[in-house]
Amino acid sequence: MKVKKGFSEQAYELATAQHKLELLQAQVTNTAVRKRKAVQINPNTKFANIKDIQKAQVEAGDKEDITDESSEADLPRVVTIGQGFVKTFDQIMVTRFLVGVFDAGLIPGCVFLCSLYYPPTHLQWRLGLITVANICSNIAGNFMAYAIANIKTTNAFSGWRWIFIIEGIFTVVAALLCSVANVGPPEKAKFLTEEEKRVIKNSVETQTTNIGMLAEWRLFFMNPLNYCWGIIYCFTTTTAYSVSIFSPSFVKSFRPGLDATEVQAQIVPIFVVAAVACLTTAYAADRLNHRSAFGLVGFVFTIIGYAILRRDEHENSNVTMMALYFIAFGTYITLPMIWILTMQNLQTPFQRAIGSGQA
Repeated sequence: MKVKKGFSEQAYELATAQHKLELLQAQVTNTAVRKRKAVQINPNTKFANIKDIQKAQVEAGDKEDITDESSEADLPRVVTIGQGFVKTFDQIMVTRFLVGVFDAGLIPGCVFLCSLYYPPTHLQWRLGLITVANICSNIAGNFMAYAIANIKTTNAFSGWRWIFIIEGIFTVVAALLCSVANVGPPEKAKFLTEEEKRVIKNSVETQTTNIGMLAEWRLFFMNPLNYCWGIIYCFTTTTAYSVSIFSPSFVKSFRPGLDATEVQAQIVPIFVVAAVACLTTAYAADRLNHRSAFGLVGFVFTIIGYAILRRDEHENSNVTMMALYFIAFGTYITLPMIWILTMQNLQTPFQRAIGSGQA
């Protein structure tokens, strides 16, 4: 038996046996789960060393290319800075429209990217962290906006302009720092070792096809379940944005005697409770590998909250405040549940990308 110098015959046999064992394990996993694309390596292939085996395993992986567009995260923030310099109503409408266009793919992109790195039993917690990060950004943004709005300059540059400029600059800097990580598909991630890439490949269920992009689109839109997920997510997101954006107006109407600072102080506990509930249920859902029941409980709390808000306005304001707690509690429990259920019911990465965008 011929082996390279410095690589013993015993080590050679061990490496080949290890390769065959890993190949068999991958084939069994693929058959038992979703017929994931098997590693295309000939079991009889001879390798000189273990590094050659690992290289062959990586090269035999899925060839589906998902382009990393992390640099585009700067675009909405650049437009945000531009909003501080507008002079007409038409200009502010155009910049707001562009911010919406560029921001539309941010959360769906995060959800889709997480689905490439984590199996379903570990995904709920990560999506919960994304939701809580969104909650924290809303709280911090409200306080920052209140502080910045009081900035006065001699050239009549209003405080609301500084809100867009300063917050936009902060976010551009953060986006530039994050773009260094070059987060993309696991097989192209620079921060992962070859062993970590192999673990992700074996643990995350993916099924690739050769039917073409148009066929993938057709399969997605012919599935009525995808429309159901989209509708559910649309209504849930509407509730989430209503709570996060209009909570100051709600609190001010419940308690007219409060100033702006006191109103913000009343809002923070609402989102703290929502964040704790979101992470607690996410942890439980991952541990139990069950999500639908948690989502239904969240919807029940949201319905109760809206029912309380429809009562006579002359009732106790404390009860009305409790309604906001119920709505936020239920909404932020349900939102990440819908994300992961949508991802779990889509087979290929391409369909998951479409589904995250539709949702």
